[in-house]
Amino acid sequence: MTSNATKGGVIGEINRKLAESKKKGDADVAVTALAEEPPVSVQGELPTMETERDEEIIRAAEAYVQARDERMKLTKIEVEWREFLQALMNSKGLKHYKYERVEVDIVVAEEKVKVKVAKQEEDEEE
Repeated sequence: MTSNATKGGVIGEINRKLAESKKKGDADVAVTALAEEPPVSVQGELPTMETERDEEIIRAAEAYVQARDERMKLTKIEVEWREFLQALMNSKGLKHYKYERVEVDIVVAEEKVKVKVAKQEEDEEE
């Protein structure tokens, strides 16, 4: 299809194709060809275009990114400690360990470490 800027635009193009196909005696071919072409769209404001500055959104986005990055660092450290604890438990031949407020279980089917540490009561801290 030619550009909308040409004489007659989209309607003109449709009429030209129909006229050509009528001369050839095959109107269905022109209609099918037109149906397969993508529709012409009018471009409006794109969602990725910058809008006016909003300090509240900027601060919230920066705080979110900082919290996310800190969590990702902590997740890496957590994984390293979990793997260390699992290797330690395996080296000692233990699948379960419990002493006072600390409880560690190695889940064999999943090869995961489950750890529970009970919080100390406030009376014990004083």
